[in-house]
Amino acid sequence: MPRRTKEDAAKTRQVILQSALELISEKGFSQTSLDAIAKNAGVTRGAVYWHFQNKNELFSILLKEWMSPTYGLIEQYLVDQEPTLENLKRYMMSWFQQVEEDQYLGTLYDIIFHKVEQVGEVKALIDSLNQDFEENMDNLKIYLQFLQAKQQISESSDVDVLAVMIHSFMVGTVSNWLSKRSYSLAESSEKMVNMFFAKI
Repeated sequence: MPRRTKEDAAKTRQVILQSALELISEKGFSQTSLDAIAKNAGVTRGAVYWHFQNKNELFSILLKEWMSPTYGLIEQYLVDQEPTLENLKRYMMSWFQQVEEDQYLGTLYDIIFHKVEQVGEVKALIDSLNQDFEENMDNLKIYLQFLQAKQQISESSDVDVLAVMIHSFMVGTVSNWLSKRSYSLAESSEKMVNMFFAKI
């Protein structure tokens, strides 16, 4: 029997993650077993356990690894570039586009928003994710303060409230779009973001 290479193991791991994402999206987290994930992936249950201790760890890795494109956008537009209103808009538009164009990311957000029972250890995973969002919110408030100092947003704007509004606009828009998908989120992103900031 030929020895498995690191590339083979990496491919198997990816297939298992894709299988888990597909089944959790269809049936929800609690109704998806490791046996079902293995069968859907075309691998043995032992192969699943070789890469993941249990279903919770598998889901945790899905959250960590497959949401990395979102954090990449934060680095690209909000960290590595000068704070400007235009860069903030570009980040928001790019995120909307990414959710539609990255099939795995869109499915993962759909699971988070609509298909995960937030109890027990899964709730702890979602709480950890929410903690990341809270940190991003704090950073967003600081970013908005820079924009206010540059007079790119009104001096009378409450940046704490504005940060909440931006977060709610982005998450609410994506959650609604994932439920219906009745229009192109990517094609509408520029218009929606510009409308949001029209009177701010």
